[in-house]
Amino acid sequence: MKAMIDPEIEFKEELQVFGNEVDEAMQCFYAEQTIHNVARDNPNVHRALNRNAAFWKIASRALQAKALIVLGRIFDRDSRGAGEAQATPRWGTHSEVHAYRLYSKETRL
Repeated sequence: MKAMIDPEIEFKEELQVFGNEVDEAMQCFYAEQTIHNVARDNPNVHRALNRNAAFWKIASRALQAKALIVLGRIFDRDSRGAGEAQATPRWGTHSEVHAYRLYSKETRL
């Protein structure tokens, strides 16, 4: 038998999870944007990033994918709630696999 949880405590816990998810999405989004903004404004940084373009492309796309995955969790209408997306044992969520496939072919900033 499942124990009853006080609705106010449950709401506060869900609100905390929601806040954490929003923070995570914002961090990923702004980190990815900062990479491009700094490279655009500073030719030395742009050249440095292009010397290892494949790495920075992967890092940039990983940040984009993570932001989209987190947004998907925030707006998921499934009863599992935020932060409880089902994961496959090897790859992670189905969204992560899809994001990986979308961005795995790009190589330059």
